[in-house]
Amino acid sequence: FGEQFGLLMVENTLAMVAACKALALAPRPAGNGVGVVTHTAGPSIVFLDEVTMGGGVFPAFAPETMEKIKGILGENPPVVLKNPLDAAGQGMQAATFGRLLEAVAQDPGVNLLAAIFCQHRHWRCPTPEILAVRERYGKPVVALYIAALDEVRPERDILQGRGVPVYLTPEEASWGATALIHYALRRGEGE
Repeated sequence: FGEQFGLLMVENTLAMVAACKALALAPRPAGNGVGVVTHTAGPSIVFLDEVTMGGGVFPAFAPETMEKIKGILGENPPVVLKNPLDAAGQGMQAATFGRLLEAVAQDPGVNLLAAIFCQHRHWRCPTPEILAVRERYGKPVVALYIAALDEVRPERDILQGRGVPVYLTPEEASWGATALIHYALRRGEGE
């Protein structure tokens, strides 16, 4: 019934809450192209699978984006340079993570950014960098901070206060991103 009217259909109340958070906080993307920056592959794989089923696409980065990424990580880094971009250990440094997120934000095929970061006691979360990219490029960002809520509550409050929904699991982040993509596709702005 709801689909014929373009309503977002969800499987459970957790998905509904995650979707509502994204829709309440983030602007709608101009399309369904998603760019991911992470330093840990596992959560990004779950995110990728879920968002793909919800209509998101993960376009190959443009040559200019690839050159910017190589300028940050080096010409021959020990990672595969593609979308989703797993920067491994280099991405644990917030400044490097932010530079990579900025490079991906400038890609013409990317309409929505996903910043996936696993909290670590020796490395700070890239909260200022995420905010800078969000404010500079105007594209919606979904942040996934893999951590216990108490460990990242201040970060979450800062980001969400400035229009970046923060999630603690890849499933929740994917539900939020899928909600944003759903309404981009409803407006005919996706692939």
